[in-house]
Amino acid sequence: MTFVHLAKTIMPAVYCQADEGWIQEQLLRFSPSARHRIVALYADVYQQAWDSEPVSFRQENRARHEANTRLRRFVTHHAQAAAGLTEKPPLSKAQAQRGVADGLVGNSGQEVAEGMLDGR
Repeated sequence: MTFVHLAKTIMPAVYCQADEGWIQEQLLRFSPSARHRIVALYADVYQQAWDSEPVSFRQENRARHEANTRLRRFVTHHAQAAAGLTEKPPLSKAQAQRGVADGLVGNSGQEVAEGMLDGR
């Protein structure tokens, strides 16, 4: 038997109870201040999808699908950046071949700027 302990976090105003654990798991990847905005947007998407579905027995499924899809995409694209796990972009092939990266190490900003102007 696996016991999953999720810390209680702020939850959207409207959501399906079956999704509570998954939503909390996704929200815990963000800072507490970011969670407030995320849950507000989740609730808005959920409610809009619910209201846009004319067939009553399909409302919950459509709302869950729309809100959870958007949350999943948001987490996929932004969770690492929110945690500070970003990297500097790789050097272009031209920079790597010319050795610009090696020339930048240990130089002052002025020397780097002059080197760029001189083509070094």
